[in-house]
Amino acid sequence: MPLRIAILQFAPILGQLQRNITHATRLLESHFPTQSASSSSSTRRNPDILILPELAFTGYNFPTPDDIKPFLEPTAAGATTTWAKGVARRWGMHVLAGYPELCSLTGTVYNSAVFMNPQGEVIANYRKHFLYSTDERWGASEGPGFWKGWIGSLGEKGRKVALGICMDLNPHKFEADFEEYEFARHVLRADTSNAEEGEQGGEGVGVDLVLIPMAWLRHPRHPVDAQSADPDQLTVGYWIQRLAPLWQAPNDSEGGNNPEGQGEDPTAAATGSKKEIVFVACNRTGTEGESTFAGTSAVVGLRTGERPRVVGWCGGGTEEVLVVDV
Repeated sequence: MPLRIAILQFAPILGQLQRNITHATRLLESHFPTQSASSSSSTRRNPDILILPELAFTGYNFPTPDDIKPFLEPTAAGATTTWAKGVARRWGMHVLAGYPELCSLTGTVYNSAVFMNPQGEVIANYRKHFLYSTDERWGASEGPGFWKGWIGSLGEKGRKVALGICMDLNPHKFEADFEEYEFARHVLRADTSNAEEGEQGGEGVGVDLVLIPMAWLRHPRHPVDAQSADPDQLTVGYWIQRLAPLWQAPNDSEGGNNPEGQGEDPTAAATGSKKEIVFVACNRTGTEGESTFAGTSAVVGLRTGERPRVVGWCGGGTEEVLVVDV
């Protein structure tokens, strides 16, 4: 049976925690109503995973540490975790959601994501490794490393998952060489070795899923007259390029010379027998101050030596629940 993935793309309002929680819950309830005894299992099957954006319920662009302080949550124990636990149990699915963490042990602030199993138990609390300037402005510290782990409750046989948050996909501080591909090479190392030093998470081989909550900004060349339902294709092309080591053949240098996917069709299909890694980006939409977010949450299949396959994506300015089977 394929894995069913749900992405909740919406526009949280900065600092309106309860409004954002209520709004997200209503979006889910409109898409996944309570099952009745007469419901068809084929049409009413709930997702295996639900993914929300980075800092899903607080908003993102806090100008100072004092501004975000009232919204910091204790490690895997605050409002976001409580919501994720309830949703996981209610619909019987895994939930990944971003939140601003105040470490219960050290008092350190992180940009984090909590990952919950269907029983409402915490699988992982991932701390963003590469920080964007906005994270630093409101006082976040770098997490110790990227995360990967085996999730036995995913699907019939379990899945190996790699987690990141937004800026993790970029070169470190925008200073590292573009073709170092730090996050993508972390995923490949998960295929060939045990957990490396400094990494958050477990051991094993064979990454199946790459899950990344985001608050990613609109591409500067996205058409100004675009409709809300139009995906920001340049942004998706850039995400795919940042994962080039997962799909580019070893002797193919095209990806490195085309960092923004210009001239490429990111929806082109691919076929083959090599293992496919599924990349899932859950981005937010809307605006905060002068920042406009790209939306365009996407599910992309990546297979070595083949053109990336976009399984599904959201509009650049829509609030929606995207459900795909992979």
